[in-house]
Amino acid sequence: PARARTDDDETQMWQLLRRGTLTHMSTDHAPSTLEQKRAGDIWNVHFGLPGLDSTMSLLLDAVARGHLSYEDVVRVYAESPARTYGLWPRKGRIAPGADADLVLVDPSGERTLRNQDVLSKAGWTPFDGRRVRGLAVRTYLRGNLIAEEGKPVGARGGRFVPGRGATAS
Repeated sequence: PARARTDDDETQMWQLLRRGTLTHMSTDHAPSTLEQKRAGDIWNVHFGLPGLDSTMSLLLDAVARGHLSYEDVVRVYAESPARTYGLWPRKGRIAPGADADLVLVDPSGERTLRNQDVLSKAGWTPFDGRRVRGLAVRTYLRGNLIAEEGKPVGARGGRFVPGRGATAS
């Protein structure tokens, strides 16, 4: 398959993340369906890629492959974004007074990313067929279980948490 980046580009990206030069990892998560992505030319088609369903899996796989540590994942996917968006110290850390947003992982678990498993409106992933190691087995929001084995559980909904202005990481 065609790739947008070379192996050297990828190696440099992981180095920049580990060093803290790249401060956080995120996804634009543009949940356009494949039909929407194919409607029109490059200038008129829906932009972006779906990533919400795969980003954590890809970060855990990066740990399994030795590109990042679990501490790096916490820093780039929780702590730094919380600081950037003014949500720190309530979000992005485990400490008294914080919201108890947690993800429990199984480092040895494996799965294949597949279009049919995508929960978002997109219904597809650019990583369809990619095998990853490391699974998010339980996700807690403010101490309440909201996902288990990759599937939502419990009541739907959330609560808007306003930031207090951006802060330097």
